[in-house]
Amino acid sequence: MKYAHKGPDRATIEIAWEDEVSQFRDCRYIAAAEATWRLLELPIHHHEPPVIRLQVHLLGQHLVNFNPSEAIENIMAHTAREETMLTTFFSKNETCSEARNYTYQEFPQHFVWNYLEKSWTTRKQKGSAIGRMHFVTPSAGEQFYLWLLLTIKKGPKSWEDLQTVNGTLHESFYHACSANSLLLHDEEWRLTLSDAAYTYTGKQLRKLFVIIMIQNVPSEPHLLWQEFQTELCDDLYRQLTRSGFVNSSIKDIFDFGLFLIGSLLIEHGSHLCNFPSMPIPIKNWEHFDKNSFIAEQLKYNTCLEMDLAN
Repeated sequence: MKYAHKGPDRATIEIAWEDEVSQFRDCRYIAAAEATWRLLELPIHHHEPPVIRLQVHLLGQHLVNFNPSEAIENIMAHTAREETMLTTFFSKNETCSEARNYTYQEFPQHFVWNYLEKSWTTRKQKGSAIGRMHFVTPSAGEQFYLWLLLTIKKGPKSWEDLQTVNGTLHESFYHACSANSLLLHDEEWRLTLSDAAYTYTGKQLRKLFVIIMIQNVPSEPHLLWQEFQTELCDDLYRQLTRSGFVNSSIKDIFDFGLFLIGSLLIEHGSHLCNFPSMPIPIKNWEHFDKNSFIAEQLKYNTCLEMDLAN
């Protein structure tokens, strides 16, 4: 529209306090071509074929409209019953054999989504619409792996069906993507960490590792962690010793390193849970990270204290 109705060039130069409202009013003008087009009431734009935006969400994580004054029991019941584009896509595949020939993106070419009834019906004019899934960033974790599976698998009947590859039900969408060979290898990030380990301290390496996890989303971050956990935690033994943990084991050091990596991820708006393959810290290091005096008082041997109490 910009160039179809573009009139003669115009420039305004003025030295004054900036006033966005006045500036908009002054710069907005209608050229002869656009004025004639609007007076004749001709269509301004044409969109063909229509593009259907497809929802992508995890189980029980779809958007729900509700009245805040309504009872919480009614809201929960309504949420459990509510259907979405994705859940009805599964249901349609269960009842219609024709639907099982298409992926989620191909579905709108053969079926029409009824927004009022929240159901898919057979399209009379095949191929007159295009389906496009909402983009999901790789840092979204399981939702991104769900998005990947929906691009290739035809006719899934349920969430479990999406996680099933060659008859094997995998524990997560990440593992299903890995079984489908949808994830690239991480050789680039392995070389990056290997080179950085020669000059970077453990603290710097942990920051680099978090950047790699957030910005580049390696397919198997747990393997990178297992290979470089010694370098990533090379400064933590001294840190634990100075804070009173004299007999810190290797497991404690690596566990504390995982906690620090998780803290950095939280600072960047992410979490270790978004990377299903990554291990989770066993101990609660939050007191130690914030107040070493509290941590020192909590580091007693619980088994020994129980024996003494008995």
